[in-house]
Amino acid sequence: MEKSAKKNMIVLGNGPSLQQDILNNQEIFEKTDLGVVNHFCHSEFFFQLKPENYFLLDPGFFNEQLSEPVEKTYRILKNDVNWEITFYLPWNSRKSAFVQGLRKNKNLKFRFVNYVTAKGGFRAVNHWLYDRNLAMPQCQNVVIYMLFLAMRIGVKRIFLFGAENNWHTNVKVNKENYLVLTDLHLYQEKKEYTERILGDPSDPAKKTTMTDLLESSLKVFKGYEVLSQYAQTKQVQIYNCSKNSLLDRFERLDDDEFKQIVLS
Repeated sequence: MEKSAKKNMIVLGNGPSLQQDILNNQEIFEKTDLGVVNHFCHSEFFFQLKPENYFLLDPGFFNEQLSEPVEKTYRILKNDVNWEITFYLPWNSRKSAFVQGLRKNKNLKFRFVNYVTAKGGFRAVNHWLYDRNLAMPQCQNVVIYMLFLAMRIGVKRIFLFGAENNWHTNVKVNKENYLVLTDLHLYQEKKEYTERILGDPSDPAKKTTMTDLLESSLKVFKGYEVLSQYAQTKQVQIYNCSKNSLLDRFERLDDDEFKQIVLS
């Protein structure tokens, strides 16, 4: 995989804390290599920050039938981006209508990655596979994917914002025993909390159980643990600058500490 010449990258999840973090650090964000995910282009900050790296993994971006948010993301990226962005996408997405349409914008560059997961087994063997782009950790969320690929392209200091990872604390169970998530993302047009029932959109009768939710959460936090171990072997420092974050695998920085380190 082609290496980056830049030693620092700021990577952004889309948690609600990110808005204030951007406002507090916008000048630094604008001057530092930036990575974003999913529907960040819906945010008013997208055209201000002009991120250089965009990470997509969710199969929903590459299906034949696109959801309304994906359609909006597609239109913005295809029609409105006038600076160079490198997209990091799974190999099996390369022939999708989403990717083929984005290729019409000559400002967009594409790197396709081998998303084959290595789970279990010996750590040294897994790291050997990671080093040769033969496998990746299980990426239960796109932030894990983004952090791993930032390491693989040679970034040595990664600063993570907007990754609260506290969704399981925002769930309640209604009278019908459906799990209801109170949710908010940075890019939502109305900065208010909304509720949605967790389940399979293609099969309303198939509901998410608490077991499903906690098993998924375990995979997420296990993914961060694997990343932390790999980062140590590659001498990469990942800093968690997210507010109200439940991540416990990376060194945490407040705003003053972040500014001191990123500018050093």
